Amino acid sequence: RELARQYPRAQAPLYQPFGEPELRSVLADRYTHSAQHYWQANQVFIGADLRSVLELALRALGLEGQVALVESPCNWAVLRQLQAAGMTIIEVPLGEDGRFDLQHFHQLLCDQPVRLAVLSSAANVPQGGLMPAADKQQICQWLAECNVWLFENDAYGELCFHPAAPRYRDFADPDRLLVFSTFDKLIGAEAPFG
Repeated sequence: RELARQYPRAQAPLYQPFGEPELRSVLADRYTHSAQHYWQANQVFIGADLRSVLELALRALGLEGQVALVESPCNWAVLRQLQAAGMTIIEVPLGEDGRFDLQHFHQLLCDQPVRLAVLSSAANVPQGGLMPAADKQQICQWLAECNVWLFENDAYGELCFHPAAPRYRDFADPDRLLVFSTFDKLIGAEAPFG
């Protein structure tokens, strides 16, 4: 009680609304790959779980009820959140080699009013294949031309053992990119934060 009287607490809450600044700073450094597009701690948001992070992002960007393009197979939790947002989901299958049929992908972008693409960052799960950098660069170019938001799913990014694996964020328009991930793959189910 004496210490509380001598050192009264500030009126600020005991928690940080976007996550601890130190952790956000480390995550920003981890996702920075370019000197031109350096991530800052204020560009990182830590939510209670993946569901709440996706729900907030879809609502904030006005993507609810729009058309989303997802790779198939896609993370079931992501699919459920897109369905909960009332989105029309178009699945684009990955081939046995872990690549898209680029002509089919481009045709879908031209024919459908796609507003969002949800793609895995490095390794395509469950195949575990790596898509060539040229394919990712071409897809990012088409997404930028069509003003499509890219949500890069990096939930399994740490499970890619190839250190220089190309990621979509290396080629994407940084103003229309959102990278999301979770801590549960690294720390365990006791850390569901997204």
